[in-house]
Amino acid sequence: MKKSFLIILVYFLLTTFCSCSRTTTITENVQENNNDEEVEEKNEEEGENESSEGNDADLVLRERNIVRIKASNGEEDIINNCKYFYSDGKLRTVLLRNNEDEPIETNITYEDERIDSLSYINGASRKIIFTYEYPSENQINISSNTRAVLSEFYLQDNKPVKVKGYKDNLELVFTMELMYNRNDNVDSLIVIDTFGSQTIKKVFTHTYDNKNVFYENFDLEYRLLNLTPEELAISKNNVLSTTVYDGEERNLLETISYEYNSQGYPILMERFDSINRLQQRNTFSYE
Repeated sequence: MKKSFLIILVYFLLTTFCSCSRTTTITENVQENNNDEEVEEKNEEEGENESSEGNDADLVLRERNIVRIKASNGEEDIINNCKYFYSDGKLRTVLLRNNEDEPIETNITYEDERIDSLSYINGASRKIIFTYEYPSENQINISSNTRAVLSEFYLQDNKPVKVKGYKDNLELVFTMELMYNRNDNVDSLIVIDTFGSQTIKKVFTHTYDNKNVFYENFDLEYRLLNLTPEELAISKNNVLSTTVYDGEERNLLETISYEYNSQGYPILMERFDSINRLQQRNTFSYE
């Protein structure tokens, strides 16, 4: 399981992106990108109802295995196993085991049907608590007991449209703006990094399939912990590719392939980098 599930400071996650190849300019590829979007919209229209046909009830994710692949030789590196436990229709506990560290247990508490806090326990030596506050109907704030960090999420129609991240003495370090297509998928995401002396702006665009997502039964508040340009656990469908525009450059960041069960949920997900090297393999089990 990626640590982005448990770390709310999105800025530090953004800085881990590797440089990409296949570099061209935005102006040279405007028509190409528009054509890609038209094809994607056509595919989504043709299969718009495919993911819901034959589903009398939603499946619930019970287990996820994540295998990281070494870029140098293609061998398996770290294997994470995540088990998900529910009560009264709510995700309550996530248990993570891997081949190196002690088991990590995440416990979620609720108040008035919304997440109140999330505790992350790594053995007896480490405990991180994320606290949720709801200043208004359309705002969610998440802070941590071990980091001077605050993230503010602003919602519209129950979808995050803007994120502000702060550190230390409430210094603003990044903002994110999210735009959605008609299928409730994040069409583009703008990241403005104000950490340090420079302001850096990047735009991320995505393509999608028309299938169900493995995180469908997770509450929005939990999904927000996984909100980065490469991990969009708020979209209705599964990401197939991510492209980043950095100034005048257009770079393919990664592509993702899937295998699905008969109800249209992913049972295998493989992530590939910009030169088509396998980076990560995920398998999913449902009930």
